[in-house]
Amino acid sequence: MGRDTSQERRQSKRFPVGDGAFVCLTSSGRRLWHILDIARGGLSFRYVPALESMEGISELEIVTRDASFSLEKVPFQAVSDIELEDRVGNEFKLNRCGVKFGSLTQPQAARLEGFLTRYSAGAA
Repeated sequence: MGRDTSQERRQSKRFPVGDGAFVCLTSSGRRLWHILDIARGGLSFRYVPALESMEGISELEIVTRDASFSLEKVPFQAVSDIELEDRVGNEFKLNRCGVKFGSLTQPQAARLEGFLTRYSAGAA
């Protein structure tokens, strides 16, 4: 997963998300990672690989800081995982992970649409 060619593979436009939207990987309990951008087909987020392994994880949750939105058990496949120049406290390196959503149920797809309209910039 070294080189990021997600731009060529992407089927729908991604939209930036404000500071209050997060991904929770289902194996990690309640560790939240900042969503960078999102589309109907996937999203990208920033995380600390020393604190989170992407191995064997197939579902995520999208949540907001104020707990006004939650979309659980979203199936996904990681399509890119790239180390960023940024570091957390000069100690931990950061990665940017791009994921493609799997098949969503009708209610999940409707909730995702609502999230795009309400929380992303330019998706409406």
